[in-house]
Amino acid sequence: MIEVIVSWIYIFLTCGITGCAFIKLLSRGSGYSVKSIPGCLVAGLGLITVYSETFSIFYKVGRLANTVLCIACIFLSIYIRNEAMTFYKEVTCRENRSHLIAVVILIPLFALGTSSGYMHYDSDLYHAQSIRWIEEYGAVLGLGNLHTRLAYNSAAFPLTALYSFRFILGHSLHTTSGFYALLLAGLCTGLFRRDVFKKPRISDLVRLSAIYYLCSAFDGLVAPASDFFIVLPVFITVILWLDLIERNEESYVPYALLSLYAAVIISYKLSGAFVVLIMLKPAYMLLKGGGVSTDNSDGINEAVTPKMHPAWKQISLYLLLGVLAIAPYIVRNVMLSGYLVYPVTAIDIFKYDFKIPEEIALYDSREVRVYARGYIDISRFDEPIRVWFPAWFKSLGRIDSLVFLTAALELPLGILCGLYILVKKKKELYEYLFITAVMGVCFIFWFFNAPLMRYGCVFVYLFPALVTGLLFKLAADTGKIKRELFAYTWKVSLLLFCAYKAVLFGKELYVMREHYAGHILYQQGYGDYSDIADTYEIDGITFFYPTEGDRIGYDYFPSSPTVRDIHLRGESIEDGFVARK
Repeated sequence: MIEVIVSWIYIFLTCGITGCAFIKLLSRGSGYSVKSIPGCLVAGLGLITVYSETFSIFYKVGRLANTVLCIACIFLSIYIRNEAMTFYKEVTCRENRSHLIAVVILIPLFALGTSSGYMHYDSDLYHAQSIRWIEEYGAVLGLGNLHTRLAYNSAAFPLTALYSFRFILGHSLHTTSGFYALLLAGLCTGLFRRDVFKKPRISDLVRLSAIYYLCSAFDGLVAPASDFFIVLPVFITVILWLDLIERNEESYVPYALLSLYAAVIISYKLSGAFVVLIMLKPAYMLLKGGGVSTDNSDGINEAVTPKMHPAWKQISLYLLLGVLAIAPYIVRNVMLSGYLVYPVTAIDIFKYDFKIPEEIALYDSREVRVYARGYIDISRFDEPIRVWFPAWFKSLGRIDSLVFLTAALELPLGILCGLYILVKKKKELYEYLFITAVMGVCFIFWFFNAPLMRYGCVFVYLFPALVTGLLFKLAADTGKIKRELFAYTWKVSLLLFCAYKAVLFGKELYVMREHYAGHILYQQGYGDYSDIADTYEIDGITFFYPTEGDRIGYDYFPSSPTVRDIHLRGESIEDGFVARK
């Protein structure tokens, strides 16, 4: 646990400094100022994710990458010294003392969950090996020929490699997913503000969904699973977005910053591709001529002057930044697999010698989809939804099936609700309707593409929460529900929910107390596969493989799940791998 907390301090400082400097730099000439630590952390996490990806294209991610980052942070800390002093005064002021206490309690709690727990199956299958390849070599041409899942490029792996500190500790930390969870938990403390019962908000429903997910995922935060890097960032983005709406933010800037972060979310996992649709709002605000902030909104920025740049210049700038944010992900895709987006074979424009054979990529693509539907028989790939859906739905857990059913039933309800809002011209609900529609599109894309719950449960949780919030807001505004009754119902529901989750969560911590106690100092490592590790050679270089199953963890490197009949592109591993013709 101590190891995790020290790692988080470093992540907090580097992300906070770079994020604050990035926002301040973008705000030059427009009169904006940085105001929020969560806003800086989100910007910094996005920026450093892109940095780690870019660094891996040219070199391994380790000592040198961190040295460059630290030097940059030293200079940037001078640049943001005034903002840093403002943050310190605000955090330590009397008004924020209760919030600070809550965060102080959350840090050791989530450090405990990140120190030990359930290591995800895929982490010992390919997550750990992907991270180690980045630590040892960076992006290697045709790496997917050694193991196709190593071509499942996720920006989560370069980010984890950057903060693994293997070059110092001798073992690899995996604390970034836990840091994301801690950040989300910190945002959820906004649920316990003083007026939460008197003035319930739509964002409160989202925070409740986030708390449920955090409690459910707590025992798995130790794993650097890419699934966490889609669910947690999307929750964070939507909460910040709703906070902007609920505080009547009129500036395009914080919306544009979250839109840039949405581009980074795509590089974490493709199931979040349509989150980027949120960029339509800041683009519309710019074209309409808006963009002057009237309050502190989510605290990311606050406009202090109405001076604005021409809309086309701002739109071009953020589009360019969005392209730069996603570019390293695309380049790494091509380097690892030879495809623009692996395993999507529909976009096949490269003819590199290290390219994964098309038949293997096609098989891989179909396997992912049928696995998400609950079976492994590739021949059933073309089965219509009426055939595979009943078995898939039955395979869901009790709570997940209930939430999915709610989300599915609220799709037509959400459409009707949206039409009512548009016909009645309830402009005060347009912005809520927009983010609800975006999450609805994401939910539909996830379901028809690869409906494995851990790939996109965030959309299953978010969409019904947003639609329900819209319905309650409509009912309260039209007088069909008295505000007092709504507030009382909300208060009782909140207390019952918190009590229920607190009891279950407390039981889980009690059952796992001895396991957690064994990792007070150090974080739990990857799985031990010494009993089943064997070796084979590729062009004179020794590789490992498991004699049973398909997992081999982190220590046995380089490895593959089976003996691979491939060869090197050159004389060393750095030259990459080529499939035999």
